[in-house]
Amino acid sequence: TIAPEEAPYFHAAVFFWVSLIAFGRLYLGMHTLVDVVGGYIVGGLLLGFWCVAGEVYVEEWVMQLSSLPIFQVGGLVLLQC
Repeated sequence: TIAPEEAPYFHAAVFFWVSLIAFGRLYLGMHTLVDVVGGYIVGGLLLGFWCVAGEVYVEEWVMQLSSLPIFQVGGLVLLQC
């Protein structure tokens, strides 16, 4: 875990890192601006869900056997890309 007094520095470093990756993908022509903005939006929504639901609830859901097919199908879809 991160100490509370170090959290702002950590968040700033992560934001800077993500921004550099996004800029690099735009600069190299790998993605368009719409792709990058869409990625920021999806990432922000996932982060918001994680913060609201909390790690405990998400991990509990992931570890349930009934959610296993969702991850298997998702993994297969990602492998096809």
